[in-house]
Amino acid sequence: MNIKVEIQRNPAIRGYDIWVTSEAKDGSLGLAKPILFEFEEIKEGVWSHPTFQLSARDADEFLSSFATALSRSGFKSDELKHTENQISAIKYHLEDMRSLVFNAGRKSKS
Repeated sequence: MNIKVEIQRNPAIRGYDIWVTSEAKDGSLGLAKPILFEFEEIKEGVWSHPTFQLSARDADEFLSSFATALSRSGFKSDELKHTENQISAIKYHLEDMRSLVFNAGRKSKS
């Protein structure tokens, strides 16, 4: 099974539409049934079923495809945003260091 996730902005609901499809070995396509997010109170000490379960193989395909779809839609995790901010700061620091080193070298030659 080849699982794909597609995300599209839906202005009518001020949100997003998400499709999860699968392609079987014979080429037939399938669409996951809609999931209704209904939340129940969590009671302390009472075991609850997970929202959904996937086999290891399906989870790898689904999560990879979901991450790709999120990225294409412009979503970034807080961790990724933090890393990008760090990289930006390092780039600025390197530019500043280059300016100091190369400008100092020019001044000492005169």
